[in-house]
Amino acid sequence: MKYSPREIGKMGEEIAVKFLLSGKFKILNRNFSCPLGEIDIVTRKNNHIIFFEVKTRTSNKFGHPLESITENKKKHILRSCYYYLGKHNLFDNPYRVDAIGINLNPEGKFQILTHVKNILYQLR
Repeated sequence: MKYSPREIGKMGEEIAVKFLLSGKFKILNRNFSCPLGEIDIVTRKNNHIIFFEVKTRTSNKFGHPLESITENKKKHILRSCYYYLGKHNLFDNPYRVDAIGINLNPEGKFQILTHVKNILYQLR
């Protein structure tokens, strides 16, 4: 079966949420949209706010899913995070931006999950 990019993204986000819940993250928001962009998943763990960018692919033909997070994309993510923190009065909380890369096989079955912390500093 051929999946649309939107369906692939949705499948990846569902896998990411299950992973985060199993790691004791509390999901605060999903697909938070603002004038500056979108945040895939917003969580809280140990009084930290952690924003997640989730990238899902069914092939490594164009590289690992996380390779699609460019410097420009990171700037948009950070601006959206600041917007979220301000809107919810959370600037007093420590925060970071993480990424989750999901590899599915062409039939949409889960293969690999990669969690990278602090992508604003590690994926350069």
